[in-house]
Amino acid sequence: YTAGALMDRGCWKCLVLDEDRPLFNAHVVGLKPAATGFCELRIQRRDGATIWLASHAECVSSSRQTGVHVLYGALTDITQRKQAEQALRERETQLRFITNHIPVGIAQCDSKKRLKFVNQPYTELMGLRPGPIIGRPVSEVLGKTAYARVQPYLDIVHTGQPVEYELEVPAQERHRTLYISSNPELAPDGCVIGVISTLQDITARSQAESRLKQSEERYSQLVDRLPVGLYTLRQQADGALQFLFLSDRCCALTGIVREAVMQDAALANAALLPEDRDRMAEANRQAFATGELFSFEGRFLVNGAVRWLRLSSQVTPLPDGACDWNGWVADITTQKEAEIARRKNETLLEKIGEVAHIGGWELDLRTLHVHWTREVYRLHEVPPGQPVPLDMAIRFYAPEARTAIAAAIETALKSGAGWDLELPFVTAKGRRLWVRAQGETESCDGKVIRLYGAFQDITKRRETADRLRKLAFAVEQ
Repeated sequence: YTAGALMDRGCWKCLVLDEDRPLFNAHVVGLKPAATGFCELRIQRRDGATIWLASHAECVSSSRQTGVHVLYGALTDITQRKQAEQALRERETQLRFITNHIPVGIAQCDSKKRLKFVNQPYTELMGLRPGPIIGRPVSEVLGKTAYARVQPYLDIVHTGQPVEYELEVPAQERHRTLYISSNPELAPDGCVIGVISTLQDITARSQAESRLKQSEERYSQLVDRLPVGLYTLRQQADGALQFLFLSDRCCALTGIVREAVMQDAALANAALLPEDRDRMAEANRQAFATGELFSFEGRFLVNGAVRWLRLSSQVTPLPDGACDWNGWVADITTQKEAEIARRKNETLLEKIGEVAHIGGWELDLRTLHVHWTREVYRLHEVPPGQPVPLDMAIRFYAPEARTAIAAAIETALKSGAGWDLELPFVTAKGRRLWVRAQGETESCDGKVIRLYGAFQDITKRRETADRLRKLAFAVEQ
């Protein structure tokens, strides 16, 4: 809306979605004098698009009219942050689904050999519950005798070397022989900060195909608001620069001193990390040369801490050949950390898939967009990134299996039930495999909107099982 059009509507409450209006009433129009309010809500723009806004409001008593109150406020578009949060939640759900549905136990301990994470298969293999395990030393979990055999291997891993070994674990019902692969978890500086171990029960010779690495990395939560600083930078006709205005928030975000920067505009970039200065200079050069929108994201050292800041400004030409750059600066550190966490999560999923021959997939039924992890493409022997529609994906199954997988998908779409099938499969290059196909559903308002799951090559396990059956039959004969 233009400012005039919005003023004609009287109040922007009419743009707020119905389900968010209680927030608007409580934290905007419902404020009492001297009170401030903050909320995040959705509005519908004039073009029909729905976006997220962060609202900061303050109620002030009028100094001119008794009994009259004035609301001052600011709105910030946080749509991208909300979308990033949703993407993180979906990736975390997919990761947890895969780790809890693979036939491999996963455990992670810190540098002091205390358990930080275990998945459901691990607790089943060890006959333990997750609650009492977390935070306890490995020695307490395994017991004295077993830990005495494990300790030498753990000591080796804590020096940075991976190890593989077998461990006899006594249980109430029967003894288990576990195949354990332990790998060091390294910090960016190369120091060992923990150990990630995978456990497979090989007692009944039904050994799983994967050795997994799992890292329990906590996702950073995006901040619930995005404070914005304002500035005006005057560019003279001869190229000289001078700040005309710097808001308090702008100074706080960048760590600059207003009086010094107003005298020397070059000091505004003093806090910018050296490795980002060339990019800033190039962004400035291009914006000054073309008059186009200036946009830059970089790292600044603010009060001893490195912060990611986003700067953006639009040029306003002046009659004397000079121009003013009116812009804003926002702290996007949390968003950047979330992006890094998401990339680490995706990298971890790829590593799990490579080790375990298991991949993840999802189908958005609203857009019909199909996403496969790299391992799923590898198992299909299809070039990574090649679009594969659902009907084409079903044709990879052997003819005698297509009815079963199609029926499972149809049932999922109707009832929301998941599936877990072992079926014959033919790759794009004609190789015959056995695969385990698992799927779950996501619903909204009673309607399935997304399918997702795991896909695993179980050919060797099936072949082993077949050989065992034939051997048993031969012995019996």
